[in-house]
Amino acid sequence: MKKLLTTAILAVLLYADPALAYKLATGRYTGNIADDRTIDISDWSNPTVADFQPDAVVVKCDSANHAMFRNSSMGSSEALQMAVGNVTMISNTIQSFTTNGFVVGSDARANASGASCYFVAWGYDANNDMAVGTYVGDGTTDARPIDISATSVGSVPDFQPEWCAIFEQSAGTANDGSWRSSNFAANSSANFSASAFDANAIESFDANGIVVGTSGLVNELDSNYFYICTKQVSASFSKSGNYTGNGTSQSFTSFTFQPQVIFVKGNSATTATAIKIPSMTTDVRCRTDATTCGTGGATIDADGFSVGSSTAVNESSVVMQYYAFRAPSYAGATARHVGPIHFP
Repeated sequence: MKKLLTTAILAVLLYADPALAYKLATGRYTGNIADDRTIDISDWSNPTVADFQPDAVVVKCDSANHAMFRNSSMGSSEALQMAVGNVTMISNTIQSFTTNGFVVGSDARANASGASCYFVAWGYDANNDMAVGTYVGDGTTDARPIDISATSVGSVPDFQPEWCAIFEQSAGTANDGSWRSSNFAANSSANFSASAFDANAIESFDANGIVVGTSGLVNELDSNYFYICTKQVSASFSKSGNYTGNGTSQSFTSFTFQPQVIFVKGNSATTATAIKIPSMTTDVRCRTDATTCGTGGATIDADGFSVGSSTAVNESSVVMQYYAFRAPSYAGATARHVGPIHFP
């Protein structure tokens, strides 16, 4: 017998709610040289995301200054300059992280007066698909494994990265920072400055983390090294690859996603690593060295990206490596919804 219910009854329904693999925000703020300035992620991000406490931040202002990097294993008010070596940490740039974002000082490298300052921020989430940490160089061990679980901030289990970047606080010879994606050939990685690809730096990835060589970029005796690594969540969120520059224009599509961040570096000494995020208008891209951002660079497309004539992203006859990614998530977390159900 069918019974008509004339009143609503409460029911508990389960539905899929995406869980972040790691938190990601990109955006732009206008520099004003004010000290102790808080950059709230929700106020400045594009696309807009909720506030979170970062574990790593890159800032590049559109000025003749280098990009800056900080991760949560660094001390108070410390950051490292990208694309140029550092003997000591630099204060008054990216000073700290807050529950809402990060704090910058009055230094022009992170807060240049009137300049567009672009940022990329990563934060931990429960899925442990990102890691930041530090290790000390030993100067001698080749093919040295850097295990994520032993060197990262927090209790992050080992994983095989898709992309890692490493920056040095030098005990002797200053170096420029190094990055590698899973697309690089064995024993090859890119420099953040204007130099060709390096051998004996970030040599490979393994199931536990990073494998480094004896290069001072990644393993100088007694130097402190700070890293960020991410793993591939799925092909729908990240892609590493390469192309040969033609000096005019090219498009790379069929990614199945729209990138939020793109890193590009050519195997030459012509230009430093380039960064592209949505807050950079039209075909503007920025380099990590002490140059202003320029046009003729990269455009983010619906399912990939395009490059123009700039040598930073399309140097003729040069192999260009890229890593493109967007905010990653999993489907499968559950949440409860309470609402009425009517039965006829």
